[in-house]
Amino acid sequence: MLYYVVDGNLRLAAARWLGGDMLLKCEVISADRAQQLITMLTTSEFFFPKDPLSMALHFRRLIEEEGLSLTALCRETGHSSPTLKSYLRLLDLDPEIQALVAKGKLPRSLRMSEALLSVPEPGARVKLAQRLAQRPGVTLTPQRCRWRIPW
Repeated sequence: MLYYVVDGNLRLAAARWLGGDMLLKCEVISADRAQQLITMLTTSEFFFPKDPLSMALHFRRLIEEEGLSLTALCRETGHSSPTLKSYLRLLDLDPEIQALVAKGKLPRSLRMSEALLSVPEPGARVKLAQRLAQRPGVTLTPQRCRWRIPW
């Protein structure tokens, strides 16, 4: 039988590193794959916040591979629907823009993602995102297909 550690991986690694006859308490539970992934996400997120792209990929995996609905995912993770949508929308952005979000140079914002995705030309979209990343505090909002950029 194969067992997975879904909570306490760092404690397990530390015990192995210390060596010797460490007594570790563990609890064997029966959970489907989706529940294991949710447990891993919620417990690790509490102690070690992840970058927005990692979170987005984890949420997408739960939806696409495990068949969870957005409502079920909200209920299981404690995140609101707009929060989950803002994470998932990041995955539609160009890789260069995703990298800026992962580095914290652009916010994880549904509004920001929608505004950038409304720029039809990918090259222009990436250049705009790079300019925004250089100017902290600047926001971008689509308003009747016109841009309001305060510079």
